[in-house]
Amino acid sequence: MKRHSSCKPALIELKEIDQNDKTCRISFRPVEERLMLSIQQLGILTPLRVQQISGKPFFRIVSGWQRYAVAQKLRIDYLPVEIFTSDIDLFFLFRLQLFDNLAIRSFNLIEKSLVLQRLHQRFHIEKAQIIKDYFPVLELGQNERVWELIYPLASYAEEVKHAIAQDILSIDVLEKLATLTAEDRLELTNWIRRLKWGKNRQRELIGWLVDLIRLTNKSIGEIFQQPEIQKIVTDSQMPIPLQANRVLSVLRQWRYPRLTQTEQRFAELCRELHLSPNIRLFPPPFFEGDSFRVEFTFRNIEEFKSNVQRLQAAIENPALAELQDLI
Repeated sequence: MKRHSSCKPALIELKEIDQNDKTCRISFRPVEERLMLSIQQLGILTPLRVQQISGKPFFRIVSGWQRYAVAQKLRIDYLPVEIFTSDIDLFFLFRLQLFDNLAIRSFNLIEKSLVLQRLHQRFHIEKAQIIKDYFPVLELGQNERVWELIYPLASYAEEVKHAIAQDILSIDVLEKLATLTAEDRLELTNWIRRLKWGKNRQRELIGWLVDLIRLTNKSIGEIFQQPEIQKIVTDSQMPIPLQANRVLSVLRQWRYPRLTQTEQRFAELCRELHLSPNIRLFPPPFFEGDSFRVEFTFRNIEEFKSNVQRLQAAIENPALAELQDLI
């Protein structure tokens, strides 16, 4: 087949586009409002690039999917295009679209996944060759592990893909995300959107959920339908950040029941010691260690003496001995 980019300008009907042929589509982002406004005011200024599909009275889009989407919304009947003939190599056109885009913008993770899938599934390029030739231009390094993280993303449900593309789902959770069922991925994404967990909390959240799925044989949907969680998320008087924190606390308690019981008892014993608010007692991490740590603050000698006296008084308190038994 030909490997050159000659094409001719034309005007075609919108219905002549085969919208199911996404061979060259690598964009996955919302239609920009500026583009919508521009086309409303002035029409489509930059022609779409299309190719005649061999043996069919239709065209595939090579570039211009966003303009096509706007034309659909605005019910524009005719599109200005540049037509590549059917004998021009499709892989050449795919690469033309790819490198044209790379020259002017960065790709989100879903778009990078789309590129990898097109190269591997549609054009039958081996994984090792893709990693060698395309990972660098996609800013993916050359680590094979990245393939396992990025490659499947474009096959996820639309809601999950949008959350990844919009950077709502953290890149740090992608590995565990891949271990979930499609239903669980979607359920998790919806709850992250609803309760607005940030990236740092997402790592804890998905880690606990993956463990709870294994331990309880429940889906994420079933876990979130438990009465303890439903009581929180249906409380219209409770602010979303507080709901999010309390749901995490419940999940943590379910995942680490003995640890949370120990933490609760530790807090009770600290109160029984009657230490002043500026004295803080810390257990070893996860209560796995052999020593506690105490900190206090003071502004003058009198406060220093008061802290010391409080600590001395605590020595005779039975709660201190029980505290020691927690580790």
